[in-house]
Amino acid sequence: MSSGRISWIDISKGLGIILVIYGHALYAEDHRYLIYAFHIPLFFFLSGFTFNYDKYHNKSLLLIQKTAKDILLPYVLFAVISYSNWVLQNGGTLLGSLSHLSGILYGNSSSLFYNVALWFLPCLFLTKVLFAFI
Repeated sequence: MSSGRISWIDISKGLGIILVIYGHALYAEDHRYLIYAFHIPLFFFLSGFTFNYDKYHNKSLLLIQKTAKDILLPYVLFAVISYSNWVLQNGGTLLGSLSHLSGILYGNSSSLFYNVALWFLPCLFLTKVLFAFI
């Protein structure tokens, strides 16, 4: 029975995940720049490669809703959990620093200093939506 999955894409995603972990675990800069040159673009490429335009043709709102549910909902959940953890560790209040809390809405690595890796999710969301409209 076929699951409809493409094995080389699954293998590429697995390799990408391993490289993300390896790249972030490296303390020497010797090879990090090589890994950083392609591991995140690999995920964007694979996401675009597996995008099914026919599924959303003339259904832009459906695409935005589904992509928001699949990508933005986990992003907001993990961002709020990370922010809450950061507040607890630093002895602040949840609404005490609105500039830090507003970083969740902005979603880039400098405003998500308490969980920098989350920048990827809003960026992927915007890329998928823009790609669908282009």
